[in-house]
Amino acid sequence: MALVAQSCNTLRTAAVAAALLALTACGAAAQPPGEVPDDRDSAEAVAAGTWHQVPVSPAGSLLGPVLTWDGHELLQIGGTAGEIKGADGATVDGPALTDTVAFSPASGRWRRLDPAPFPVAAQQAASAWTGRQLFVLTSHGAAMLTPSSGRWRTLTSPPVSGLDSATAVWSGGRVVVATPRTPSEGDHTQVAVYDPGTDRWTRIDPPLITGHDQRSAPLVATPDGVVLFSLWSHSVSRAIRGATMTTVQSGVDVLRLTRHARWTPLAADWPQHETVSAPLLTDVGVIVPAGQIWCGDCSHPAPMNEHGYLADPRTLHGQAMPHGPLDDTDPQPLWTGRALIAIAQGDITGPGISITSGDLAVWDPATDRWTRAARSPGALDYRTAPVWGDHQMFAIDLHGHPVAFEPALPTGAGGKPAATQPSNADPSPVGPQVSG
Repeated sequence: MALVAQSCNTLRTAAVAAALLALTACGAAAQPPGEVPDDRDSAEAVAAGTWHQVPVSPAGSLLGPVLTWDGHELLQIGGTAGEIKGADGATVDGPALTDTVAFSPASGRWRRLDPAPFPVAAQQAASAWTGRQLFVLTSHGAAMLTPSSGRWRTLTSPPVSGLDSATAVWSGGRVVVATPRTPSEGDHTQVAVYDPGTDRWTRIDPPLITGHDQRSAPLVATPDGVVLFSLWSHSVSRAIRGATMTTVQSGVDVLRLTRHARWTPLAADWPQHETVSAPLLTDVGVIVPAGQIWCGDCSHPAPMNEHGYLADPRTLHGQAMPHGPLDDTDPQPLWTGRALIAIAQGDITGPGISITSGDLAVWDPATDRWTRAARSPGALDYRTAPVWGDHQMFAIDLHGHPVAFEPALPTGAGGKPAATQPSNADPSPVGPQVSG
């Protein structure tokens, strides 16, 4: 199905234009702050890496905290002490907490920071690192954490609904927040921009294309503004011989919010029937990880032989990446500065496939090939997205304990030989090599 393009409406207020004027270049890549990529961040080093335990923080063992690397320390905010039984007897996560702690890999020690002004749980929170502060948004409100002082500052809440399903990015001195459609807002994605200097939000919703009822809207910051992938679905019902026939149409619109406060359409050739989640700006382009089949409000078969896309950050024209060993499982993506790590956060078995939570695979942009790496000693907590910092990956396991994956330094880099590949890893490249 071809993407339907439509000219964006001209934004009429000077306030909106002023709010977006600073949405300029955000850097060439989503590189962890304070780090310069080196050989430890390469695909070769990751493929030979090993896992190790991180001391439990003063907050204790917590599931589902928000993790962020601030350039010097690993920040851990909120989480829950464990699962409980709900009123209906079902197992649910316990109440979210406000604990805020920071871990220094250099000293191997944690320190406590002021508690968050409201409870935080990763699955119901959006966050964005600004370069000096961490922005956190939940249905309870918005706040900024300054790690150097350990203090939080409560912000005014954005003028949008559905905050527990929001996504957030930092671009050119502003926070951009998007929330999917809600019953009160109709079939429309809501977008708001926050100016830290004035502590003001400006509502800048994307245009609603007729018949494209928006369902989700992941964001990625690029040098030319913020790109929104609008996944839409539209159902049409009609009576045929006394029965009701429903036809579902679906697709993906790609739009950019420019520094001049305008929504402009991009990449009319973007694949229309694959989900988009967790797009990443990297040194080699925008990576859209492999996802499920997208057919809107419909049932579909399990995906097979899925793959991600590598797109030009200016035009969003992309090319298919080779199929990775974890691509059929919606793996969590992570960019090291030189390679892409895919992390399985669930168990999937079936004909010809067996994947365990904590399995790793790494994609090398230089060779366009995937390689297996060592899986974690235990299952990982699917609630928390792992982060990269200090040339290693930090995650939370299903016991609420922090763990780290440290790549080996390749032979010839500083004179240290690469570590021996663990026995549970498959060092052989997988998937076809794709040119171009």
